[in-house]
Amino acid sequence: MAGLHWADYLIFAFFLLASLAIGVYHAFSGNKQRTTQEFIMADRNLKVLPTVLSLVVSFQSALLILGNPAEVYSYGTQQWFGSLIGFTIAVLIAERLLVPWIFPLKLTSVYEYLEMRYSSRSVRIVGAIFGISGALLYMGTAVYAPSLALEAATGLSIKVSIPIMTVVATAYTALGGMRAVIWTDVFQSGIMLCGIIAILFKGCMEVGGISEAFHYAQLEGRVFGFSTSVDPRERLTVWGFVFAWSSTWGFKYGLQQTSTQRYSATGSLKKARL
Repeated sequence: MAGLHWADYLIFAFFLLASLAIGVYHAFSGNKQRTTQEFIMADRNLKVLPTVLSLVVSFQSALLILGNPAEVYSYGTQQWFGSLIGFTIAVLIAERLLVPWIFPLKLTSVYEYLEMRYSSRSVRIVGAIFGISGALLYMGTAVYAPSLALEAATGLSIKVSIPIMTVVATAYTALGGMRAVIWTDVFQSGIMLCGIIAILFKGCMEVGGISEAFHYAQLEGRVFGFSTSVDPRERLTVWGFVFAWSSTWGFKYGLQQTSTQRYSATGSLKKARL
């Protein structure tokens, strides 16, 4: 495992043990996960800020952390600026339309709605199968991507990192339920934010400041304005971002199980919409 200093091992171990400790703490605190509502829905009294951070981290996986910089480096800043427009629309769709629609139903699983709407348990089961299959495929990719990057940077084999991350994540979830997941996400969001800020500072210092960073980006042709072309063959356009991001992220934040389970556990519609 060339490239790893003892301090790197220490940080890696601390990160894993801290996540596991959160699960252990919530397994033996409060109602000690004795009821289904406590384990799955945290008794529907989650706080707003931790829930928001958990939602953000749930969808800002290593795929985006690794993929977005590569996308901007290869194709310019239009992707980053354009995604903000579509993402803003998606949040408004979820907050104004989808959350007020789903929250009053007091669902534990979003697939319950299918049975309520169509009076058919078979429809619910089929929907759940597709949803779980998609989640499994996503989780596999989300674990593989950082493991691959870790192997390239440090030499730590994916045969080691993948089982470790999988076992730790499964353990703290099984022990502490929804509360453990929420607070582990809060902890991980702090780690991710600190890492991103550190990389930004280091990068700007290397080139002489943020203005120089943008100067070099312009020289290399990586800073673009918005394209309003309606040609579907063009890779990046404002209209493409508005449609793709608003529909994709609107669904994720408003109707996906990961989101509905969290905002349904906040206790009130006002908190859920926040």
